[in-house]
Amino acid sequence: MDLGVYVYTVIYKFVVKENLEKAFQEAWRNGTKLIYKKLGSLGSRLQFSEKGEWLAYAVWPSKEQFEKPWDLSESENDLISKIRECCINAEVLYKLDVVDDLIKSNISD
Repeated sequence: MDLGVYVYTVIYKFVVKENLEKAFQEAWRNGTKLIYKKLGSLGSRLQFSEKGEWLAYAVWPSKEQFEKPWDLSESENDLISKIRECCINAEVLYKLDVVDDLIKSNISD
């Protein structure tokens, strides 16, 4: 099966500080944009669970691309740090190889 470029996924869990939810979302959005522009990710989705948990899954073209060293400037690192500053805890829950993919790329599929 050809999975295209979506072959490695990383699942994150964030515990966001009270009253910093909007700041967290903005920091996550800006950090994610930077990561896919500078580091080669394919982007990420941020989700909020019924249990009050913030979860994100990031998609990478390969495990090797994900594991490459981050060569970012000080200001770029500061942008990523803003995500952590909004959190009590941030952790990687899973690193997963995609083995099958039936998510539509658009509604008309």
